[in-house]
Amino acid sequence: MGSISPAEYIETRLRFEPELAWMIVTSATAGDFERMEWLLTKGERASTREEFELADATFHQALAAATHNKLAIAMYEIIHSIRHEHHMWSVLRVASKAGDQREVFQREHVRIVEALKQRDAETGRELMAQHIRATRRRMLDV
Repeated sequence: MGSISPAEYIETRLRFEPELAWMIVTSATAGDFERMEWLLTKGERASTREEFELADATFHQALAAATHNKLAIAMYEIIHSIRHEHHMWSVLRVASKAGDQREVFQREHVRIVEALKQRDAETGRELMAQHIRATRRRMLDV
């Protein structure tokens, strides 16, 4: 299959992750939202980029887990493993002109969780897509 490029990775995320919003709003529990908010707090309090990267990755896994759909979770785990096996994200973030934009990522994540908690799938989906498109611009348009 060969190595997956950062552009392919982001494009796949853009086509997959926002669609999880529909399953999240129908299946997520109060505990799922508590976990997301805890991870947002953990990311906010991170003292290093590495700590933030871990909280960020775990936050995205929590979104997938909140679907309670085994296939969706397994599919997201493939995306997650590619991100970490190849250390793609940390290399891109260091190389990008965007620098350390944890606050921007945090604000985007908070808005996503707020929409999902309100059981607003359309807004959640759109915010997730905007987040990934903005991430693509920050990371790949260097």
